[in-house]
Amino acid sequence: MPVYSIFIYDVIDPIRFSKYAKEYKEAIYSNIANFGGEVIFADDKAVFRKGKKKSMCVGIKFPSIHQATAWEYSTKNQEAKGHRLASTANYTSFIVNGFDSLKEYA
Repeated sequence: MPVYSIFIYDVIDPIRFSKYAKEYKEAIYSNIANFGGEVIFADDKAVFRKGKKKSMCVGIKFPSIHQATAWEYSTKNQEAKGHRLASTANYTSFIVNGFDSLKEYA
């Protein structure tokens, strides 16, 4: 069953965040793919219906929670994560279970 890693945060240093995104984008996407993952959204214009609005939302689909967790704690992600966290605040992340088809949900 697929899982989705969701990250929601505020960008507090846009210059540093932009530099991080440009320098690490290829390595980040490659590392995510190494764990079977795929970025399905990265949106700085999300419409928040309830709760406090944050400036960035990112969603990554992984084949399993094992692969999502292995990616999260991988050396390459930890290196990039330090740069991301230095330019963001109010960081929330979580993993949700998906389903392969609507038949599983019904």
